Amino acid sequence: MIGNITLGTDDFKRAGDFYDALLAKIGAKRVMTDERMLDWGASNHEPLQQT
Repeated sequence: MIGNITLGTDDFKRAGDFYDALLAKIGAKRVMTDERMLDWGASNHEPLQQT
């Protein structure tokens, strides 16, 4: 099981838009944003469940 993945980018907005669209396909949504990171999942309190 993968707990998390960290990727770097030079274009924070473009990367966010790309991963918003990509991860929505598996039911993930952006659950946290600050000036240094973006976080996707089911929520801040539960993991994304895939069957």
